[in-house]
Amino acid sequence: MSLTRRSSDVRKSKRISYGSRALTLSKYLRLLLLVLAAALGALDSWASRYSLNPMGVSYLDMGDAFVRRDWQTALNGLWSPLYSLPLGLLVRVFRPSPSTEFPLVHFANFLIYLTALFAFTLFMRELVRWQNENRDSVSEQRTIALPEWGMMALGYAVFIWCSLGLIKMATTAPDLLFSVFVYLAFAVLLRIRRGLRDWPSFLLLGLILGVGYLAKNPMLPLAPLFILVGLVFAGGLRKAGVRSAAAMLGIFLTAGPFTIALSASKHRFTFGDSGKLNYLWHVNRVPAFHWQGEEARYGTPKHPTRRIFENPSVYEFGSPLNATYPPWYDPSYWFEGATTQFDLSQQVTALRRNLATYREIFTYRSNLALLGGFLLLLCIGRRNSLRNLLSEWWLPILSFAAFVLYLPVHVEPRYAAPFIPPIWLTLFAALRLPVSESSKKLIKYVALITATLIILAQTTRSLSSFRSAFAARHQAEFVQLQVADGLNRMGIQPGQPVGTINFDSFWLAVVHWARLAHVHIIAEIPNTDSNTFATADESRRRQVIEAFAKTGATALVAEHVPRNVTLPGWEQIGDTDYYVLKLKLP
Repeated sequence: MSLTRRSSDVRKSKRISYGSRALTLSKYLRLLLLVLAAALGALDSWASRYSLNPMGVSYLDMGDAFVRRDWQTALNGLWSPLYSLPLGLLVRVFRPSPSTEFPLVHFANFLIYLTALFAFTLFMRELVRWQNENRDSVSEQRTIALPEWGMMALGYAVFIWCSLGLIKMATTAPDLLFSVFVYLAFAVLLRIRRGLRDWPSFLLLGLILGVGYLAKNPMLPLAPLFILVGLVFAGGLRKAGVRSAAAMLGIFLTAGPFTIALSASKHRFTFGDSGKLNYLWHVNRVPAFHWQGEEARYGTPKHPTRRIFENPSVYEFGSPLNATYPPWYDPSYWFEGATTQFDLSQQVTALRRNLATYREIFTYRSNLALLGGFLLLLCIGRRNSLRNLLSEWWLPILSFAAFVLYLPVHVEPRYAAPFIPPIWLTLFAALRLPVSESSKKLIKYVALITATLIILAQTTRSLSSFRSAFAARHQAEFVQLQVADGLNRMGIQPGQPVGTINFDSFWLAVVHWARLAHVHIIAEIPNTDSNTFATADESRRRQVIEAFAKTGATALVAEHVPRNVTLPGWEQIGDTDYYVLKLKLP
């Protein structure tokens, strides 16, 4: 008996020692992965420090409006408010020069990235706890699961890929901020799944979903499904009324004030018009700029941009929006009165286009590496794994619901990115293999190789972007700074109105120079009519310029002027393809 007890004690001691070593390995691996994720985020932020997409200008203007308490301008029917707040606060505190304003935006993006990393860490912690508890419940079935360090490696690898490879630090949009609340919502659901099923957990879920809506509008239609999954985890309909009420209260406390204010501003009840506008643009193919209601079936705009000259068309939009470029600041104002229309052929075209985008996303090398590793482990432990997967399909269904939400309208990789980690990590956490030495080695090698491939691919991309950034002085972002500086040197002061002629082939005018110079564009000839101006005779050109002058514009800026277009009397800004004509009021 003594020998038997001593042998049992030795085995127990070995198990404790092995568990302690595994815990230490997971701890140091987590720290290493956190440092790596932060370092790669910093590299990407620095490499893209002068990048800004057109919506970034709108968010900066929106942040300024919130800070100066210009509520009428700040309340926007398209862009969600939360992302603009840190931008506005940082600009107010640091008062950046034109050369440092865009880097300051990317500093804000990096802080948001670190917040997303923290939120993801909370999600991973809850996922590992759930996995450990679930593993204990099936231990008698003689199965093994992915070790904690393997889950950590896969988890942070997927986070790095989705945050830096799909959303991208160069993107000045709220998707990275939105991912914070997606990860937090999944973390709360896992807490409920583990047994914390009281009403405060549902109140917290509602608060997170409500703030998530302030970061990006699609969180609101997804909120009922999140709450439903929480109720299922909490035991179905028992006490569902109290828990649902707590979740709805959380949403109302966070999303309610903005919704009420926005509805009052628009004189109609609304949660925002992003869905409607995107359907008009991407499915109905209504022009995003200067739509005058040409096709009656899409309604009649109540206050479109004002066409003040024809052939070429000159549009004026100096009021009522106080922004750098009003047509893209709040499109919901210019499209007030428009109505979406279901057209089968248009819808089929949109579905094909969006399915192609999803196919592209899920055939990226990182996704294929995850798929290969998952299928290999699933084949080895198919019976136990399939049983476990069928009982844990609720979390992945939330991500698929988000994919379906975007599918009929418009899909971009950054839209899908926050919902990809919960799918893969839940699937890997549910895998169970038969206990054997070969299974233990296989599951470790698969986790290690898959995570390494993903991290190496992203590290290579980040380092390449970092190296390329040293040549960025010849890129468009520096041209925008040069144009802003040129305007100021010509005596065009911040706050003054200007007009533009856009020769760029891109459908959306890049007006970063106007934001950096802090001037307001109040009239323009869009790129669809710029060639008409270029080929017009001198008399016609003079009439067009007079039309601009009557709007109150102090100067006319021609963007991306082709070499074969001559503009007598205009002043070229440095060696750029931008030209300026100072205007005199008649």
